[in-house]
Amino acid sequence: KPAKVVYSSNDTLANFQKTNIVIGEIRSAEKHPNADTLCLLKVAAGEESDRTVVAGIFKYYSPEELINRRVCVILNLKPSKLKGITSEAMLLAGSHADSVKLVEPPTKGSIGERIFVDDASLPTVPAPADRCSPKVWKKCVALLAAQQGKATYN
Repeated sequence: KPAKVVYSSNDTLANFQKTNIVIGEIRSAEKHPNADTLCLLKVAAGEESDRTVVAGIFKYYSPEELINRRVCVILNLKPSKLKGITSEAMLLAGSHADSVKLVEPPTKGSIGERIFVDDASLPTVPAPADRCSPKVWKKCVALLAAQQGKATYN
């Protein structure tokens, strides 16, 4: 029987522990056939096969800027169909005014390596096997921010 996972007693940190965010690399990028602002990406995330990601970032990035770019990928959200194509993951990005920027993962990490908030007091937990609920994800998103070019949480 697997050991019971012990989450942080801090609800905010426990919510982040329930997400599976890893370092990924965009292998291909092309225009979505049914939407001008969406793109179809193939993203390597340390798994047997690349994941299809549909993202609304073509207004901000060209395909050439995306291919071979390292990104933060959320793997355990429910897949969603966008304009007829299922997106199997989500890229972590931030927006301000009319600008959207992809969050850059740590440069020393490997593709598929799980990334998390930098807090030495947190117990290490394995990557969650379950999906992150929309309720938990919304709580995480509400706390994310960018400060001096780095992703942070409040």
